[in-house]
Amino acid sequence: MNGLPRLGIDFGTSHTVAVCQWRDGGGQPLLFDASPLLPSAVLVDSQRRLLVGRDAQRGARADPAGFEPYPKRRVDEGTILLGGAEIGVPDVIAAVLHRCAGEAARVAGRPVAEVVLTHPAAWGPRRRAVLTGAAARAGIDAPVLIPEPVAAAVYFTTVHGVRVPPGAAVVVYDLGAGTFDVAVVRREGETGWSVLACDGFDDLGGAEFDELIVDRLRDRFRDQDPETWRRLTDPTTATDLRERTTLWDEARAAKEQLSRNSAAGVHVPFYGVEVVTREEFELAARPLIERTVNLTVSTLERAGVSPGAAAGLFLVGGSTRMPQVATQLHRRLGIAPTVIEQPELVVAQGAVTAAAAAFVPPPPIQPHAAPPQVSNPPERPAPPRKRRRRLAVAIAAAGTALVLAGGAAVYFLTDRESFPLNAIGQTNHGVFESAELAAFARPWLNEVTNCNRMGPGIYGGTVTEYVQCTGSDGSWNVQFRALTDISQRDASRQHRKVGYQGRPQSYTGERPESGQRIDYMYEQQYPVIYWDDDTSAMVGDLQGDLGATTEELAPIWAARVT
Repeated sequence: MNGLPRLGIDFGTSHTVAVCQWRDGGGQPLLFDASPLLPSAVLVDSQRRLLVGRDAQRGARADPAGFEPYPKRRVDEGTILLGGAEIGVPDVIAAVLHRCAGEAARVAGRPVAEVVLTHPAAWGPRRRAVLTGAAARAGIDAPVLIPEPVAAAVYFTTVHGVRVPPGAAVVVYDLGAGTFDVAVVRREGETGWSVLACDGFDDLGGAEFDELIVDRLRDRFRDQDPETWRRLTDPTTATDLRERTTLWDEARAAKEQLSRNSAAGVHVPFYGVEVVTREEFELAARPLIERTVNLTVSTLERAGVSPGAAAGLFLVGGSTRMPQVATQLHRRLGIAPTVIEQPELVVAQGAVTAAAAAFVPPPPIQPHAAPPQVSNPPERPAPPRKRRRRLAVAIAAAGTALVLAGGAAVYFLTDRESFPLNAIGQTNHGVFESAELAAFARPWLNEVTNCNRMGPGIYGGTVTEYVQCTGSDGSWNVQFRALTDISQRDASRQHRKVGYQGRPQSYTGERPESGQRIDYMYEQQYPVIYWDDDTSAMVGDLQGDLGATTEELAPIWAARVT
């Protein structure tokens, strides 16, 4: 790590939190309009400026067509139509990140030296590439990426002092304003974390609980005066639009008050004040919270961890302040949740803490669905991850690791190999089980940002170990496999020649000394360079993004093999 000032940014669906450390000691949350919560909203105004946060929210009252309240939900789209202009998603996200970096520089009195960005654990290379691309547009060079539940685990065990013994797993339950995420993470020795499983809902967050209060008010007033209520639900004038915003602000404030009090008054525009009780709110909220609790239980099951074996349950996100959340979780899991005063700040604080401790960031786990098993199916490369609305992820007894290291300038040498590994390379090296596959992959390990141990049976039983890593720029991934024997390696060669019409050629190099290289297109869309070792059953696949060519991949492969 480079030093101070350092900045951790938790880019959230509804809000973004930034924590800056500009002197020795802990980091401090940055304030935006006197609040540590910066709305992630953006607006293209009439002068074609990108406004962020509350500036964007205020501008939206006059120009809603230029407003995007949840840019994180648009991460899979190339562009967004705002105010009649097509704006690239990375540019929209960059506006939020730039606001954070600018405020950090203002507070610290100088530009930040290092930035840590957090992201959902299930985000694949393409989404992470969008995030790093946005950071580059915001003037943030080479940010470190850390999965959100890992940052949370670092915070609770480092800053908050929760003791988690090596090998034990904890649950990170994150109910934010816009989404719900749950992850099971395991302590690896004294210095690491593994993400065993994660899941979530993109359509369940604090906003859905606000809607419960609005629904309660609708039932009270709509039949009384349908036309006036329609002005709040379908505004056609600037005045009505402001009043609708007021209604939803009041609903959110009432929900927050009900976390502390037994009743809350809600100012309903055009109507007056209506009282909502905690009892009726909790009755309406119970099914939503039960959804999150059920998903937490199933995520523990996929991780292979029984509730009784979990060493902790960490609550993250502002919506976990609702008392019913902790109550239902405790009742169902039998674990007393760890709750703090400001759960919205946990992830960003954990990111800064990880950087300050010189943590090497862990590789985020990759969503994966195993194909149906048939008798002796051919081993094949993993396709690029095509994300649905949200995918459950589970990797049994494996996954990603976060480890302490001395810094990027420290190199590690082993007796067996002379190729030096830096701190990141040493972390990736630790993912491999067999020394032979680790040696085959070693020349790549300093320059990949995530290595994940995948299930060995995924490709028809010919694989004894399978590790997938992603290139540092997110535009390619590389897959290393140890096959059962030389005959399976030969079958792998033949399948690429015949099944994929690959172009074979022999090669000589340093790592390994000789083997077969076969260039082909996977699904006629994704370029792949396959290579293997004449003297072993180790094979690799270097795979590029949609639209790339094997010619573009060739220099990447050659620099590490020949």
